[in-house]
Amino acid sequence: MKKHIDDVLKKTTHEIREIYNQKKYFLSEDDFKCILFSILEKNINDINLTKKLSVHSEVSFYGDSKKLKYRPDLSIFKNKHLEFNDKTFDWSISSKGVMAIIEIKFIKKHTKKIFDAIEKDLIKLSMLSESNKNTKMIIFCFDFTSSAYNSKDIPSKENVIFEYIPRN
Repeated sequence: MKKHIDDVLKKTTHEIREIYNQKKYFLSEDDFKCILFSILEKNINDINLTKKLSVHSEVSFYGDSKKLKYRPDLSIFKNKHLEFNDKTFDWSISSKGVMAIIEIKFIKKHTKKIFDAIEKDLIKLSMLSESNKNTKMIIFCFDFTSSAYNSKDIPSKENVIFEYIPRN
């Protein structure tokens, strides 16, 4: 299953890079979230895994205090580990079922504020990786500026994939 997730994520990254540089109608992070969601769904379907995997947006994860603390933009779950109660609309998933967690950042200007927000998301993904050991953690940064960012502005996290996507 890990190989399939890697393939889906690589294909999705390639496709979103192409779309980003062809389309001019991205107005917000939510636009990117919707497009990424649909591409992920399509790529999961293309390899016949729609019964095994599902994409979700804005689902909450527990932090150290056993309270819901983290809400990443997108997550990919193994369906067999997803438990759902129709009567109470409660759900749960074991860490074995969390295949990927994705954050999205929309860079309009290179400011300390945006780089702090990216760093906060990197820390969030790093914290989530501690309780979800085999989960792919990815942050997509879509840059609308004409200049590339300075890599010193964003600290790296070894367990988080950083996809920087500049406008061509």
